[in-house]
Amino acid sequence: MWLKLSGILLTLTTFLFPAIGFSGGFKNEPEGFRDIKWGASLVALRDMEYQGIDSGAGEVKVYTRKNNSLEMGKAKLQKIEYNFWQEKFYSVLIYTQDFSNFETLKEFCFKNFEKGNQPNQYFKEYYWFGDISIILLRYNESSRQGILFISSKKLQEEIETYKKQKKE
Repeated sequence: MWLKLSGILLTLTTFLFPAIGFSGGFKNEPEGFRDIKWGASLVALRDMEYQGIDSGAGEVKVYTRKNNSLEMGKAKLQKIEYNFWQEKFYSVLIYTQDFSNFETLKEFCFKNFEKGNQPNQYFKEYYWFGDISIILLRYNESSRQGILFISSKKLQEEIETYKKQKKE
């Protein structure tokens, strides 16, 4: 399940966000995650541990990071996955468990990026669609899991173009 989720999020961010008009940047728009910039070469990063391939997201390689802090602000994180496409860093998936950690992570995001777009008040989903990055924050009540997806807009577009060409 962990690996297929990024493929679903890739499709969501590529097609849904532009269609519903989320664009134009936001406060503190990230140019990567922690000390890794979007597009950074996997070869240059020595502390990554290979987890597998997410074929649903266009042959994306999934890694975790040795000695990675599993906190963002005061939120306790369950796992952080770093995603690489063609050996370039393109996104990160951050997982929380339980509603209280999700709420703490949401507060962190609102403080750092501003309040996210929430298209439906009945769902705990928030979006930021900027010029450099795309962010999705979602809580699943049945699994009691929160997910924060942060990605490079440019590399998302390159992956979609690659997938289309591959189908032809």
